[in-house]
Amino acid sequence: MQAPAEGTRPVLEGPGKIGALLPLSGAQAALGQALLDSIQLALNDSRGGIPVELVARDTGGTAEGARRAAESAIQAGANVIVGPLFGAEVPAVADVARARNVPVLSFTNNAAVASPGVYALGLLPRNQVERLVSYAREKGAKRFVLVAPGNPYGEIVEESVRTVVTATGGELVATERYAENMNGVSAAVKRAASARGGMDAFILAGVGDPLLMASTFVPYYDIDTKATQLLVVTVGWDDARLQQEAALFGGFIAAPLTTKRDQFLQRFKQTYNRDAPLLASLGYDAAALAVAVIREATSTDLTTGLTNASGFEGYDGVFRLRTDGTNQRLLPVLQFQRGGAKPVAEPPNRFVDLTQ
Repeated sequence: MQAPAEGTRPVLEGPGKIGALLPLSGAQAALGQALLDSIQLALNDSRGGIPVELVARDTGGTAEGARRAAESAIQAGANVIVGPLFGAEVPAVADVARARNVPVLSFTNNAAVASPGVYALGLLPRNQVERLVSYAREKGAKRFVLVAPGNPYGEIVEESVRTVVTATGGELVATERYAENMNGVSAAVKRAASARGGMDAFILAGVGDPLLMASTFVPYYDIDTKATQLLVVTVGWDDARLQQEAALFGGFIAAPLTTKRDQFLQRFKQTYNRDAPLLASLGYDAAALAVAVIREATSTDLTTGLTNASGFEGYDGVFRLRTDGTNQRLLPVLQFQRGGAKPVAEPPNRFVDLTQ
């Protein structure tokens, strides 16, 4: 047998191993445990074929803890790492994993820490922006206005909106950034409402309380969501309060709020007798993908299988991993209505690169 090239791992001939790097202690221990339970659920579903073992390690929610956990998991034979949870932990894990050619499936939605072989599986702002802007353009919107928080998340959203609006032939006529307080959001929405020349679509971005606060000023400043498409971009897409906020009724969101995801939530509760948090389904999808890649590997480089251009279907929908470490997701569009968000457009049937 020819020796593998330096820096590569041989195609598996025995049991595969998934290293799970999770905060099993500290402030996020409950979420870490839920992710671990979801990973175990995926492994239970994957019986048959070559065996795949789980090597779970506690990161404590810190970069140094994640580095030690990665070293321990790889030393124990991990072929793929699932985790860590936080973007700040990823660079430390990447340094360790890259040296051993072990791919990393992190749960972060911070594209800035992604790189070849180190993937960000979270719902990236760009995923939402691409789907919502494309949908709005299909419905005739051309002139877009953006209101986003004055923080790094807002910067990411603004960059994505500028790129995607331009790529789809639209025009970004105004951008307003807000301080996350009552006066800040009020002033930003007021300025946006008076955008010169008017607007066809109003993009409102944010997370949690500031986003909800900002939404209440949409009707206050006479932004008519029947005449202007209200598009909501948020990493907190599963926040139940969004679906109860009357100011958002008529607005749109792109998120994996689907029947398939509901099935996962039901399975998790039946199995563990508690509700699954937002990211739990991502833990299942990451582990199921890792198992599939380990079992189907025909190359010494597992990243080849991970970046299959056709993508993969999980509980959070169809997604694919890019060679740069980011991801694309085929998302439905839902409309906020009384009684909850309802799907108004199915996910696209193919991936389209709008921002290349």
